[in-house]
Amino acid sequence: MKARRFFFSKNLTTSMTCTLALAGALIIGVPVSHASGPAFDGLNKDKFDKVIRELSGNSSYHSVTGAGSLGDVFGFEIGLVGGLTSTPEINSISKSVDASADVGRLPHASILAAVSVPFGITGEVLLFPSVEIGDVKYQQFGGAIKWTANDVLPVLPFNLAVRAFVTQNELSFKQKLQNVSTGGISTDVTVTQDNSQFGLQLLASPSLPFVEPYIGIGTVNATGKLKVSGHPTGTIFDPTLTTSQSAESSPSSFQFLAGVNASLVGFKFGLEYSRVFETDSFNFKLGFGF
Repeated sequence: MKARRFFFSKNLTTSMTCTLALAGALIIGVPVSHASGPAFDGLNKDKFDKVIRELSGNSSYHSVTGAGSLGDVFGFEIGLVGGLTSTPEINSISKSVDASADVGRLPHASILAAVSVPFGITGEVLLFPSVEIGDVKYQQFGGAIKWTANDVLPVLPFNLAVRAFVTQNELSFKQKLQNVSTGGISTDVTVTQDNSQFGLQLLASPSLPFVEPYIGIGTVNATGKLKVSGHPTGTIFDPTLTTSQSAESSPSSFQFLAGVNASLVGFKFGLEYSRVFETDSFNFKLGFGF
């Protein structure tokens, strides 16, 4: 199979950089890989559910923000959030179809905008505008409302917050497909993933100046769908799962996260680890605010 470039391609890196720069966010570089991207075929229920769980882990809500509000009365923050999610099952399945596949980790990136108002209420938005470069199309949206209890109950000796969030993610890529559904003919098809989530988190952090280490737990529900287009009968699914060109799964998961944020002369820096849908995500944030 001809090698394809997935997320880590030079073209997509350029597009991400330009889009985020035009939006006023910080510019980052994404590592380049010349290996082939995902390739799915013969997905039975077990394999399909594993694929959806790992895609859900990557497209979950990663804002790298802790329990504290952004100010005693008002505050704002704008920046760039990015990270990598481990996807060993997708990598294993892809390698069984295309030996050159290398997708043991998938990246994600978004522009972050957050505003805090009185009574401890903070609104957050994560956005990556729709980008289509070569064989890959990607877009991401997330929104959250967080309530920090300390702003109403100052007797608490630490920051305690509840955050509710939703996300919507779309990813599509092209691959070669050659099986019974294509009549044994090698065909270019497009695989599209749609993923939506809602979740609830409980966050806690000490009340410290300049630095905020935090931990959190939560629950997340996702709905993930894969569909195939580009061939009238071509499908990546095993007949025991579906005879259609699309399939859907709705996993749920416990979430654990831990991170740290630091502020220096208006600049914001953050690192976060997240465990959700049996995946590990490592995330960072570069931003500005007061």
